[in-house]
Amino acid sequence: MRTVCVSYKIKKMKNSNIRIILPSLAIVTVIAAGVVGVGTSFAHENGDGVSIVQRIAEKFGLSEDDVQAVFDEERESHQQEMQQREEERLSNLVSEGKITEEQRQAIFAKKEDMRSQMEANRPNKGSREEFDSLTEEERHVKMEERKVEMEERQKEIESWLEENGISEDVWREIGFGGGLHGGHSFHVGQ
Repeated sequence: MRTVCVSYKIKKMKNSNIRIILPSLAIVTVIAAGVVGVGTSFAHENGDGVSIVQRIAEKFGLSEDDVQAVFDEERESHQQEMQQREEERLSNLVSEGKITEEQRQAIFAKKEDMRSQMEANRPNKGSREEFDSLTEEERHVKMEERKVEMEERQKEIESWLEENGISEDVWREIGFGGGLHGGHSFHVGQ
């Protein structure tokens, strides 16, 4: 489905740039899939402070805005697909009698809230450099602070689940089981 969408976008661009754009879009698509999959801001910056968008734009003689637009469109498309799958999973859980319609709505709202928090707390460009500039002791303190923040979020989720009568098993089944009792966790803060 994405291939069709990308192909349509390519046809709209200048024909003279097609030999440059096709390989770059293939690269962008592969990279964007990885970016979206890990949920980081790698598309914005890699270790040397130069964004992948800048590198692709320079390498293939494209506008950074055009390359960024492809990343943004791919990310939006992926998010919409994920949201649709989540809605289907939640509806199936209601059909199976594992949750009520009210719980489905509460779960959906909670997940949207968590996504908003993750987006708001996404590390900015300077956060990695700032962390790298800390002493070993300061890094240790920062990591302990993050650990405490994560434990607090875990307790908040457990409390929210209990308040809404939702089992941890259902929470795990819908894809946010991490963060409870040592599982893989979502990362709201930086």
